[in-house]
Amino acid sequence: MNLITPILIFIISFYLSLKLAKNLNINQKKIKYLVIFKTIICLIYIPISKNMELDSYGYFNAVYLQEDLSLLNTEFIFSITSFLRIYFNLNFVSISLIFSFIGTVGLIAFASNIKNLAKYTDKNLRFLSELVLFFPTLNLWISCIGKDAITFT
Repeated sequence: MNLITPILIFIISFYLSLKLAKNLNINQKKIKYLVIFKTIICLIYIPISKNMELDSYGYFNAVYLQEDLSLLNTEFIFSITSFLRIYFNLNFVSISLIFSFIGTVGLIAFASNIKNLAKYTDKNLRFLSELVLFFPTLNLWISCIGKDAITFT
């Protein structure tokens, strides 16, 4: 069961990402690579976060300390992880993949904006502007549990 849920979340988020890209007229091949790239970064970051006790793992562990729903600051992330962990019994990998999907939605919207802004520019400049989507640091911070994915989106 610990492996089925993350795989199911990945498949659903992959499908929804492609549907959103299709609705925004974004190249679906690019989005496929982007989702796979973000998932790899997410899966690499998970053991690092656990071993070094980073913020994303802290959000997951402090989940039972929150008793009331809060919509402000860090407590909002605690509330989301509490809800997903208590009511859906999701593990750290599953919740990280959900936050990664939220970040992917933001990247698809960003790709749509880049496409519209760079429509009449040089082909090389358009390529460089679309390359921003694949920056590892950008994808790292919006691929884990935290405020960054929601803020970016």
